[in-house]
Amino acid sequence: MSTGRGKIFDKSLLTVTTSLGSLRFVPLAIPIFLELIFNHLLSTVSTVVLSGYSDEAVVATGSVNIVFSLCVLLFSGMSTGASVIISNHIGAEKLSDAKKTGGTAVLFLGMIGLGFAGILLLFAPLLVRWMNLTGLVREYAIAYMRIRAIALIFAAFSNVLLATMRCYGFPRYTVMIGIVKNICNLLCSTYAVYYAKIPELSGVHGVALGHIASECISLMIVIFFFARLKLGMSRPESARTFLGAAKRILAIGIPTCVSGAGYTLSQIVTNSFAQLLPWPAPAAKIYCSNILSYAYLFSSGCGHANALMAGRLHGAGRHDRADRLNKMLVHFTVPINLLISLGILLLRVPLLSMFSDEKEIFTIAIGVFLVDILIEQARAFSHIYEYSLRSTGDVLPTMLTTLASCWIFSVALSYILGIHLGLGLIGFYIGLALDEWTRAAFTFFRWKHRIAVLSGKKQKAVS
Repeated sequence: MSTGRGKIFDKSLLTVTTSLGSLRFVPLAIPIFLELIFNHLLSTVSTVVLSGYSDEAVVATGSVNIVFSLCVLLFSGMSTGASVIISNHIGAEKLSDAKKTGGTAVLFLGMIGLGFAGILLLFAPLLVRWMNLTGLVREYAIAYMRIRAIALIFAAFSNVLLATMRCYGFPRYTVMIGIVKNICNLLCSTYAVYYAKIPELSGVHGVALGHIASECISLMIVIFFFARLKLGMSRPESARTFLGAAKRILAIGIPTCVSGAGYTLSQIVTNSFAQLLPWPAPAAKIYCSNILSYAYLFSSGCGHANALMAGRLHGAGRHDRADRLNKMLVHFTVPINLLISLGILLLRVPLLSMFSDEKEIFTIAIGVFLVDILIEQARAFSHIYEYSLRSTGDVLPTMLTTLASCWIFSVALSYILGIHLGLGLIGFYIGLALDEWTRAAFTFFRWKHRIAVLSGKKQKAVS
């Protein structure tokens, strides 16, 4: 294709060059996409294996996994804050500042991981009660949450180290780490469900212990690669230096975390609503959520890769180029998300058969998968534009919009449609669709406004 300014597809936009070398979109996006798949496989594999143990165990772990997703979102949000600052420093050729930010982020995320592990260990019964879980499901959920909480400590360190590696253009190592982590998790989960004779190593307990082993092993591999690449990090020179860098990370990380946490909490609430529906709707919600968690990973991977490139472009003051890159990427993510959604709909029987053989679950899933086609189209937009906004440090307006939208549509409207009007899970997903399209529209127009402001500031500085 021509590299002319008016063309939609411009290959030259897919490369950003600094003194550290060139950052290329495709070699960046593919490993991130695979990493996201591997991260989701951890919970899916556990769910598939536990489906051979009992449906109660599946509902318990599926409900609790949302809490762990919330914790990982916190780590991811803080890592995003660090990676935005590091990318901006690299784009502005401030390499020493980039290393200092990385060192602060590792210490900071380690402290957060320890804190959240302690909270879940102490307050697991209270959190499970809020989810409306009862009986055997409640017992499984408490045990699973308390054991798996230890894995959060290792996950926090891994998250920030991998984010730093991506900033420097080394995402491919995350693929190997993801493979090892998933193999370890599969072996541990299979052993716990089918072979373990000791109660403490079997069933839900064994699966949770498998997560700890997987995260611990993957962290050791991350540290090995990080040292081998000799990326280097600078320790904070003083408490004031640490707090200053942490404050800058929090300025981006907190709104990012709140956006993700608000959305995840809304899903925890809708999961609790699902417990009010007749069986097997609660199980169908878990199974459909597991399958559909893969539908948006392509656009999410593109969004993460685009954010790293846009971060360097922002640091270098090349905002118009970032805008053109966004336009081009949306033309890829929209049709591909559509194809993925249609593929899930067509393959729903073999996909659901991995979890259950109940015909009623298959019937419920048809409507859910049809509505999800609309949801994934909205995500194709928001993943590109929301992540680009983060790369420029513009996160607060998006946070406020996300909170308002997800609680109005994903929670309140889902309850009205799903419970009050009797639409069941389809009503939940209609509310989610309206939520996603509201946020997609906002991030698009907010990006356009942001680019106009930044371009105006640049023109003033030049004049």
